[in-house]
Amino acid sequence: MRTPALYALIFFVGGIVLATNTALPAMVYLGVAVLASALAIICFIMEKATTGRAAICFAVLSAGALLTELQSAEFPSNHVSRFASADQIMTVTGIVVSEPDIRPTKTYLTVQVDSLQYRDRVIAACGNVRLQIQTPTSAFGYHDRIKFTGYVNLPSSGRNPGAFDYRRYLQIRQISATVTLPGADRITRLQSGASEPFVRTIVTPVRDYISSVFKRSLPSEQAAVMKGFLIGDVRNISNEVYQRFKDTGTLHVLAASGANVAYVMTTLLLFIRLFRLPKQYRIYLLIAGVVIFSFLAYNQPSVVRAAVMAIVALIGMALY
Repeated sequence: MRTPALYALIFFVGGIVLATNTALPAMVYLGVAVLASALAIICFIMEKATTGRAAICFAVLSAGALLTELQSAEFPSNHVSRFASADQIMTVTGIVVSEPDIRPTKTYLTVQVDSLQYRDRVIAACGNVRLQIQTPTSAFGYHDRIKFTGYVNLPSSGRNPGAFDYRRYLQIRQISATVTLPGADRITRLQSGASEPFVRTIVTPVRDYISSVFKRSLPSEQAAVMKGFLIGDVRNISNEVYQRFKDTGTLHVLAASGANVAYVMTTLLLFIRLFRLPKQYRIYLLIAGVVIFSFLAYNQPSVVRAAVMAIVALIGMALY
């Protein structure tokens, strides 16, 4: 088979078409995908290549159908989007599921909702809310359980063709509603997220150190651009400079991706070689470095896929 990616694409698209034109539940596609994958492994172990390839085709077909079914599934009745824009004040309880986005004038928290107090009754709920605090604050951390009261609104959609669609922007990030509060004093922390020591003790201090080095060594605008180059953090880049990158078609350099992972691996490898460690120990340290960098870059999809490929390659080098 000289063009395996083409065949995979054909069967994947076939799965999308299948799910669009049938009403089978997602669990059926999941079961077929798992069984076909297991059969493919068994066939290749038994050296039955033709049957194994057919099983792989069924697995890819089912995977395409499964993902399509999951993407098109309706939200449950207790999803937070069902209560948005009800023009009533609600009390929301949930967990901060990403690191706080602290900017010069405001702070954003992504909160996974577990309950809503709505019309004098508490309802078990689900879905993510983007909480906007109108002041910069570091009072809340990753995985904190918090409680706040405010209006739950649907994000605004693009009003003009081709204009920025804020609702779609948040939907891609699996956020279905927004809440705006004037200050951190309107939020109660019910439980600390100290159970996530990796982010608190390693990722956040390293990221803060990188930011402090750039701030000490460079003017503010250049420091912001360097953070974009290194870890894909574009929050502090001015609109004018950001628009220049966009107009020149070079906006991609501000997104951490495979090149950044390659730079990190090369730098770590040169440093690790100074200690003359055995090959396997060097590979383990490289894997740890790639994982830490992925978290430093906020686990953006472009970084995650590059990190996964790098880790798979490193594991292959360690085993063979």
